[in-house]
Amino acid sequence: MFDREFAEYSALVEKGWSDWPQLDKSVAKKIPAFPGIYEIGTTKAFPRLKGQTRILYIGASDKRGIRRRIQDLLRGTHVASKRLEKIRGELSETLWIRTLVTGIGEAEATEKAHLSEFE
Repeated sequence: MFDREFAEYSALVEKGWSDWPQLDKSVAKKIPAFPGIYEIGTTKAFPRLKGQTRILYIGASDKRGIRRRIQDLLRGTHVASKRLEKIRGELSETLWIRTLVTGIGEAEATEKAHLSEFE
């Protein structure tokens, strides 16, 4: 069991960013359960401090894994749930997600470095 999980984890770390599937409960079940960061975005760009972006939210999960964090978001128990729903409503947009599996203990530092691109 451990060997299979480690092989899956290693392959995801090596792969880098995932594709951009639509964010819904069926996709959340397929998101990696490992530590990492995630981006939630739309197809429409909007103004940011540095130019424009279609990224609405960047988050990290070290201990619980990305899958559980996204499931919390969809259940409405994540701190950003209400804000994302409000933005999605204002933009009349579907939300999309991509994930990046990181080394254990590296998610928060990776998130911080990634966030700096937008500030």
